[in-house]
Amino acid sequence: MPDGRTITQRYMRRGDVAGIAMVFTERAGRATGRADAIVDSVIYQFSAQTWRLAAESDARVAVAFLSDLGRVAEDQMEQMANRALASMRQRVVGQLLDAAEGPDVIAPVTQQQLADGVGSAREVVARVLHELREEKLVETRVGSVVLLEPERLRLELIVS
Repeated sequence: MPDGRTITQRYMRRGDVAGIAMVFTERAGRATGRADAIVDSVIYQFSAQTWRLAAESDARVAVAFLSDLGRVAEDQMEQMANRALASMRQRVVGQLLDAAEGPDVIAPVTQQQLADGVGSAREVVARVLHELREEKLVETRVGSVVLLEPERLRLELIVS
């Protein structure tokens, strides 16, 4: 945004594809957003026109695109419900799980980055992290949070 604000639309993992929906719009090939990588990444850029022609001529390509679009739509609806209904603890845990990487399950985020991600104050996030530390679910380090019990944390995301 012109004033410097940003919004995270989607977190991606190895093998994910972005921009398929844009292949089928009038602005195909002229995306207005940007992608920021928070870990070392390789990004391949393909011609929207080439992919559109491939989808129009090969049903397998079209089905692959539709499958990915369905998965993205499902993820977006789940995130929307979680943002609307989740407690602050669930929102912080969700951010941590989204950011976690590596075999040691480390989220390379600061308290302020977490607060920005959940739309709250750093002090509120600090209280949630304190609770999670007390329960031995996470360990905090400078600039990162280690998820000690990622499976137990995932269970916390169930919105009732």
